[in-house]
Amino acid sequence: MRKKSLIRRLIPWIITAVIIGGLVYLGFLLYGGKETVNDNPPQIDYYEGDEKALEMSNEYLTFSMDPSTTHFTVTEAQTGRVWASNPIDRDKDPIAKTLNRDTLSSTLIVTYTTSGGVVDWNNYTYSIENQTYAVYQQEDGSIRVDYSIGKIAKIYMIPEAITAERFDFFCSQMSKGDQTKFKNNYTRVGPDNIDKRDNKDELIALYPRVLEEDLYILKSGTKDSNKGKIQGYLEAVGYTEADFEIDQELVAGKRETAGPVFNVSVIYRLDGPDLIVEVPYSEIRYRSAYPITFISPLPMFGAAGTDADGYLLIPEGGGALIRYNNGKTGQAAYRANLYGWDYAQERTEAVSETENAFPVFGATQGDGAFICIMEGASSYASVYADIAGRTNSYNTVYARYNVLHAELYKVSNKTADKVYVYEQKIPDDCIRQRYRFINSSSYADMANAYGDYLREMIPELAGQTADETVPVSIELIGAINKNVVKFGIPVDSVVATTTFSEARRIIDELSDASVRNLYVRMTGWCNGGVRQKVLTGVHVLGELGGEREMSALIAEARLRNVSLAFDGITCFAYNSGMLDGFLA
Repeated sequence: MRKKSLIRRLIPWIITAVIIGGLVYLGFLLYGGKETVNDNPPQIDYYEGDEKALEMSNEYLTFSMDPSTTHFTVTEAQTGRVWASNPIDRDKDPIAKTLNRDTLSSTLIVTYTTSGGVVDWNNYTYSIENQTYAVYQQEDGSIRVDYSIGKIAKIYMIPEAITAERFDFFCSQMSKGDQTKFKNNYTRVGPDNIDKRDNKDELIALYPRVLEEDLYILKSGTKDSNKGKIQGYLEAVGYTEADFEIDQELVAGKRETAGPVFNVSVIYRLDGPDLIVEVPYSEIRYRSAYPITFISPLPMFGAAGTDADGYLLIPEGGGALIRYNNGKTGQAAYRANLYGWDYAQERTEAVSETENAFPVFGATQGDGAFICIMEGASSYASVYADIAGRTNSYNTVYARYNVLHAELYKVSNKTADKVYVYEQKIPDDCIRQRYRFINSSSYADMANAYGDYLREMIPELAGQTADETVPVSIELIGAINKNVVKFGIPVDSVVATTTFSEARRIIDELSDASVRNLYVRMTGWCNGGVRQKVLTGVHVLGELGGEREMSALIAEARLRNVSLAFDGITCFAYNSGMLDGFLA
């Protein structure tokens, strides 16, 4: 009896211990060891090529890259139309300033996160300008660029350390004014005074010869502007690359570049009439303290200026167009995740959105166009598009890819500090974009080009064609919420985008154009628009025409045999409070 009584007393404690142990183990699995795997830190490459263009060509396209900038052009053989990686007249842009101007010259944007927030770096400012990249043509004819992106000091052909004898020799050939300026950038250090230096150990590690003879050592913190002048003084007295190599033998080590540095490789190849652009995830390198979260290849490809007439094609709904230079800079730039939101991540905003169901975007140029098909890593992609007039004078569309997913967490409820938690390693994937060029500026021909691609990739579709019985589904946005200034005060207001009468006219035009099996969904028609209040009651928006115009729309849809649905949101609550029947 005593044994049973003891066991009964221990059972709650045993259960409690098991539960605590399970929670600890689960916490370790979820939150333990969250450092990103980074066994291969970045290295720094430098451009050492000549000015000769790197080229690829076939019967359809000619690709030509300037290795000194990695900018390139693609020329269509049939039409002679030229597509550029970057705007040709970008230096004349009156709008772009500082980093926005440099973005016009970039071929890649990398994004990383720190405790301070999200940081975007364009590869012109942080790689091309300082020529910290390697570019070469591979055996299969493709062209590869290995970018080292970071705040990396530019290499000047000046001695970091030089013997006193050689220093005096070159200095003696300079004018008195240049001698003074040249000497001001160097410090003489030798066996007699090395013990007096606060950084003695560092000096000996970097320049061991300093224990044997006097050296002139370039002062730390010398600005690039001064380094350029020093290089000029030395070049004027015959200092050559051979002299530089002699002096570099005095340097035993290198000061590591602090801060974030990223290695990203971009590979270009021609595949028949298409340009293929690849960014292998396996080649991406970063420092553990600065995980890379996004990559945006070719953000300025095919950019159209303020004098262009055309549009951007985005995969919104069944496909949508953004007209060039439409002046709507008061609205946010376009951004949408491919295949919809990733519900494994936290959402800071709840929105009713259409799902981008196909991986294509494009743009027109004169009487031609291109479409970009995101073949690889498309599940990590978002499509970005913007018109001229916001940050620069160009209309652009491009894709942005998630590399390492990240979430921001509070350390505890007793502090405002937040930290980022990342995936443990970069996915095993490769960004692959296929640019297909079309001798037409019709969006119907752009759609047909994508259809041709699908039939090429999926032979089962080769004999399939659409007929008049295929249903056509469209969504009309009734009203949106927007801050509007009234009497000098910004007020959250309901703004009509498609009224009931306009919707009726759209149905008439499509029906008259012989569109059959038409399905129309109207969103944002009640309770405050797209960000509607909870549906405890239905209040038709007067801004769209009220119940009378709504009834006329319904009657017209019946007359035209069109299926009409009014969309109400039931899973989310937006502009709703206790007085609306909802309390969070």
